[in-house]
Amino acid sequence: MSHIEKIAVYTCVTNNYDHIIPQHSEEDNVDFFFFTNDNNIKPSSWKVMKPISPPRLTNGHDINRFHKFFPHQFLHSYRYSIYMDGNVGYSGKFHDLVEKLKDHNLALAAFSHPCDRSVETEANACMDQNRLDSHDREKIGNQLIYYKSDGFNLATPISENNLIIRDHHHPTLPFTMSIWWSQLFEFSKRDQISLQYAIWKTQLPFGFIDLDLNINHSLLAKEEHKVTLKQKTIKGFKRAINSITRRTNNLLRIN
Repeated sequence: MSHIEKIAVYTCVTNNYDHIIPQHSEEDNVDFFFFTNDNNIKPSSWKVMKPISPPRLTNGHDINRFHKFFPHQFLHSYRYSIYMDGNVGYSGKFHDLVEKLKDHNLALAAFSHPCDRSVETEANACMDQNRLDSHDREKIGNQLIYYKSDGFNLATPISENNLIIRDHHHPTLPFTMSIWWSQLFEFSKRDQISLQYAIWKTQLPFGFIDLDLNINHSLLAKEEHKVTLKQKTIKGFKRAINSITRRTNNLLRIN
C-alpha cells in the first residue's frame, strides 16, 4: 500500500432503532463517526455526532437515509467513506475495502444480496409482506412499471446496502445519490429496489464487494433490528387489516 488514505467509517442510528455492534479497528487513518439523536447511546470507538440532516426530515428512517446517501456532503474532508448499518459489524480491514475499490476503478461498492435477488424479485418479495398496505404495494408496482418503461432491466441483481464504500471524488457520485434519493420519495422506501436504477441512469462505476472485489461476505456480522412494543403493535394491526382486506377482495371477486 503505497499511500494510506484517511477513511471515514460511519453509521446513523435514530430513535434507538438498532442493537449496536461494537466496532474496533487498530488500523491507522480510520476515523469512526456515529450519528444519532439518542443521548444515551455511547458506543465505544465511535465519535458520537448529532444528525446533520435537514430540519424538514423528522422521520427516523428518512434521517438515516440522508446520512446513508450523502456522506460526500458532510464528510467532504475525506475522499473515501464506508457506511455501515448500526446493527452491522465488519471484521476485515477497512483499508483493504478502499484499496480494492481503487484497484477496480469503482466509485461505489456494496455486498450482493444474500438471497441473490434482482430488482424485480426484491420488489415482489416486498409486496408479499403482510405489513404493507395496498398503497405501498401500488407504489412498488408503479416503480417497476416506470423502470421497465425507461428501459431498465428489472433482472439486474441488487446489493444488500448495509455496508457501502464510496469514492467522494468521482464526478458522477453526487448526481447518482440525488437520483437514488428522489426515488426513495417518489416510490418505495426500500432503497435496495432503487439503487441499481440510479447507478444505471448515470453509469456510475459500481461493483459487488464479494463478487467483484473478492472480499468474503462472512466478514460482515449482523444483528436483528430492534422492534419496540409500539412497533410490534402497529405491525400486528397492519397485518390484520391487510389480511382482512385481501380476504374481502377475494370474496368480492368470487361473487
